[in-house]
Amino acid sequence: MLTERKQRAADRNCESQHVVPRAHQAIPRSTTMNFLTDLLAGVVHFVGWLV
Repeated sequence: MLTERKQRAADRNCESQHVVPRAHQAIPRSTTMNFLTDLLAGVVHFVGWLV
């Protein structure tokens, strides 16, 4: 594990080389899973409202 100072230095090095640091790379999202999660959250919210 890097210390905070070393991590900042590594991040600056990546930025100077126009490389996106690993922690900031976009993670592909599944629209089907997002829909199912939103649907489940809506159902739980509605049941909580009824109670």
